[in-house]
Amino acid sequence: MSSPAEAVQALYRALGSWQRVADTCNDDTEVCHSAGYYQQVATRRIRKPSEATRAGITRALVSAERLLKRRLAREARGGLAVRLTTRERLRSVKDANGWTWDETLQSAAELMEGER
Repeated sequence: MSSPAEAVQALYRALGSWQRVADTCNDDTEVCHSAGYYQQVATRRIRKPSEATRAGITRALVSAERLLKRRLAREARGGLAVRLTTRERLRSVKDANGWTWDETLQSAAELMEGER
């Protein structure tokens, strides 16, 4: 990001609310700004946030990028919901064979298709 305003705008797009932006930027920093403060940074009404605030924005952006990547990966997998006991059975097979989740589910699908 070339400016704090662009970074905060990207955070807002990723997190969906100004309060989430504030909570994420304020986490583990020595500053505590309101949601409105970050909205003013995004609209450039506040042009030069402090060094600590900029550091918080940068950390939040890195964190949000990781979160967004996980969300996109989860969406690409299609959000499979299974019972806890079924999940534990699948996990034990997965771990015993050293498989990924995709390999485990592919094997399960092949077994089910063979039973038809």
